[in-house]
Amino acid sequence: RKFMEVMKDYQAAQQQVKADLRKKAARQIRIVRPDATDEDIVQIMQSEGGRHALYEQAILSGGLNDRIKTTYETVVGKYNDVMNLERS
Repeated sequence: RKFMEVMKDYQAAQQQVKADLRKKAARQIRIVRPDATDEDIVQIMQSEGGRHALYEQAILSGGLNDRIKTTYETVVGKYNDVMNLERS
């Protein structure tokens, strides 16, 4: 009985974390695309690359200065390096 209660609490907490992450993602997408509908947000989150592809597109095509582009490319490179290390 105790185990079942703990499992229910765990599942509830897990669902809450997922809901919070969805809300955070929606806020971030709306920062980049203020006119995004709920359907657009779901589509972006389910697409390959998701939010990151949207951010990349906004940064690289948004007429932002070279310093931001360089910083973005550096961060992406470091992220890819970390992902490669985790895979090995």
